[in-house]
Amino acid sequence: MTASKPTLRCATCGAPLKRLSTACPTCGESPLLDGRYVLGAIIGQGAAGVTYRGRRVSDGKYVCVKELRWARAHSTDDVEQFHREARVLQQLSHPGIPAYVDEFSAGRGREQALYLVQELVDGENLAKEMARRRVSEGDVLAMLEQLLDTLVYLHGLSPAVVHRDLKPGNVIRRRSDRRLLLVDFGSVREAGASLAAGQGSVAGTFGYMAPEQMFGIATPRSDLYSLGVLAVVLLSRREPHMLAQGHRLAWEAHVNVSPGTAELLAALLKPDPEQRLGTATEALAWVRRLREGKRSDLQRTATGRTPLATARREAPAEDSRLSEADNAGTVAAIIPGMLASWAVGGLLFLVLMPRIDVQEGSLWGLVPLGGGVLAGLVTYLSVHRAERKRVLKSGWIPPSDD
Repeated sequence: MTASKPTLRCATCGAPLKRLSTACPTCGESPLLDGRYVLGAIIGQGAAGVTYRGRRVSDGKYVCVKELRWARAHSTDDVEQFHREARVLQQLSHPGIPAYVDEFSAGRGREQALYLVQELVDGENLAKEMARRRVSEGDVLAMLEQLLDTLVYLHGLSPAVVHRDLKPGNVIRRRSDRRLLLVDFGSVREAGASLAAGQGSVAGTFGYMAPEQMFGIATPRSDLYSLGVLAVVLLSRREPHMLAQGHRLAWEAHVNVSPGTAELLAALLKPDPEQRLGTATEALAWVRRLREGKRSDLQRTATGRTPLATARREAPAEDSRLSEADNAGTVAAIIPGMLASWAVGGLLFLVLMPRIDVQEGSLWGLVPLGGGVLAGLVTYLSVHRAERKRVLKSGWIPPSDD
């Protein structure tokens, strides 16, 4: 089946177009937005705005065009929020955030609107992904690692940037490289901005919002709470309201994870921000330790050995053979060396006994002792060397206890 081309629409009246022309057949105006962009299919819609798939005429680049019509704005707060999103996005540069392209206003009268243009992410958000497939603990840890990398960047800015609306619908997995991108910065706030103004606005999605956001307070720890909720929702396949129990999420009985991951989720989901995990950097390090542990567990399962035993098995063969040959030579040479020492020492004692005068302190008594030790050492080294050479030549290596 051949895929159909994306729907075109007039930027002035919204009428669908069969093909791009200099004037819209319906309204007679130019179908281009600000003379620069072609609008295509609607890819998102809210109470005050619409998001389109678009294309820049100058270079054919596909973009995402977010529109806020003045007539649909509920208050000046909506307009200020739109401008704030554009201003913050213009200052950001990270592979986990769609790039800012443009901001402008267009239209006349009631049709006047504000527009924000960003890089188009061709992919599927996590809400849709969750609807069609189940995820494992490993999948979620991999997602957390990518999202925390983005949060480390945002929270590390000065002042820190708080997203305030982390949820599956605002995370898109790009088809080309499977990268997760954080979108919809409409609720974004610089940390401490609401407190400095003496009042705070409640922004975010109920259930995913940290408790303190209900009072207009948003800090980097607020994003960590939302990230914890996102992880629990993906693992349990239950929305937050289905897990709510008083002022906390009773998620423990609905997810199947290891103790380490459960401990991480508990640290992210503390209702009190002072008891919550402190920074995205700490959380990212924790996730990476858990993922490394998972890889070690998989290695043990695949090989039937611990990583230490596996490493020992995979040591260079020559080192192993030399070690085993040395051990075999030592065992074989001990007894012959002892026997040679006793035999030579005893023989020298009998031969030199007439000359030994213990009372006068004659040094001849040391000769049998020294001779015995020397003979034993020479015998030991000779046998050890011969046995070691034999083992190496045969290629035999005793089995390991692993």
